[in-house]
Formats: sequence, structure tokens, C-alpha cells
Amino acid sequence: MTSGQSESTIKQVEAFLDKHLHKKARFKSTVTYLLPGFPPKETALVLDKDDYIENIKEGIHALRDHHSEITVKSVHIVSNGQQAIVMTEGRESGTMAIPVQGEPDEKVPIEGFTNCNQILRLSKKGVIQMYNAVCDTQIEFIGAL
Repeated sequence: MTSGQSESTIKQVEAFLDKHLHKKARFKSTVTYLLPGFPPKETALVLDKDDYIENIKEGIHALRDHHSEITVKSVHIVSNGQQAIVMTEGRESGTMAIPVQGEPDEKVPIEGFTNCNQILRLSKKGVIQMYNAVCDTQIEFIGAL
């Protein structure tokens, strides 16, 4: 739902995230950008629930022709049955508009690879919620800028 692939409106995405993210959710993401001809650039983000939702809303508009696939690598249910540790691997592709000085934005193809370790919790109402996620992402810009 957060990839922008569905026909959901921003409000629907926001409502879905509000329901499925724990009120004390924390997200840490390290993103490495690989641009041809430049050294890798790394950025770290630490987000709470509200920041994460805003980040997702902004990201929906950043990519075009976006495709993603997430594979669940492992699931470990904690002994109380109310929490799980989940490891996922994601692949995505699309085009991103890159500003070029004095020119219209150039649409550059990208490929991304993400590994995440997540803690999911079952709410008192029986809703699966993301409580914590630590992710490492590599985004490679394909072609010259």
C-alpha cells in the first residue's frame, strides 16, 4: 500500500498506516545512494509514527512507474504470541525526477534493495501493528546524470 502501486488515495494510505503502526513505533533506515561516477552517499533516518507517515506520503510522489516486491525471509513468533520478529527483503524499481541545473527535471531509472528487521505486535483489538523497523537500503541510479 505504501509503494504507490495501488489506486488508494493519500487519505486511505494515511488511515491504513495510522491503524497498522503502533503509537510508539520507531523506524531507523540507512539509505546508501549509488550514483554513477560518484562515491556512495549514505543517509540515516530515525522516524517516529507521524514522521514515518509523512515520509511515506512524500515518497509516493517521488517515484513514477514504481514496482516493488517484498519477500519475507523469516518470522519468529515470540513466546507470548503477541509479538513477532520478521525479516524481509525488498526490491523496487522506477524512475525518479532529478533536478538538473537550468534544465527540466531528468527522469532517471532507479533500482533499490532493502533488508529490514521488524518487530510486529498484536494490538488489544487484534490488529497487527509495526512497532519497530531497522532497514538498510541501497538505491542505484541507472545511467548517467
